[in-house]
Amino acid sequence: MIPVELFVKLFLALALLSQTTCNPSKKIMRQLDIHLRISESQNELHCTMLFNNTGDEPIFLNKTDICFEQQDLTSALYKISADGREIPYAGVMLKRGKPTADDFLVLSPGERVTTVARLDDVYGFLTGRHTYSIQYSAYHSSPEKAPQLNEFESPIMYFDYTR
Repeated sequence: MIPVELFVKLFLALALLSQTTCNPSKKIMRQLDIHLRISESQNELHCTMLFNNTGDEPIFLNKTDICFEQQDLTSALYKISADGREIPYAGVMLKRGKPTADDFLVLSPGERVTTVARLDDVYGFLTGRHTYSIQYSAYHSSPEKAPQLNEFESPIMYFDYTR
């Protein structure tokens, strides 16, 4: 019989191995720190996003997917939920062509950028006061490595909001 401690170590090792080898086509780049801050102003709900390149290589961010030049969302960039239910994205979904170099912001090592997105007009928030979880989650390509997609996710954070 295998001792329990050895069994647990083997199980954890196999679980870790399966996570790193099961999906080789999806590369998650961890040198981009993303911090979210939620604020309300004049009956509008905004999410301020800080993107910080903590790595040693440039990172390409699609300007539309970080709301660089506008606060209007054109796709579901956030995973939002409350009371165990997903809050649906109800905004416009724009079909875009293949991005060009001008569609990207290059974040050099050590560089950071802050952007703002309005949430209340594009997500179906519940009536009344609720505690929500939110996470930025988007895939970004680059003009140099077009076939490669990088998944960037923020840590999950919580906020209260009344609609």
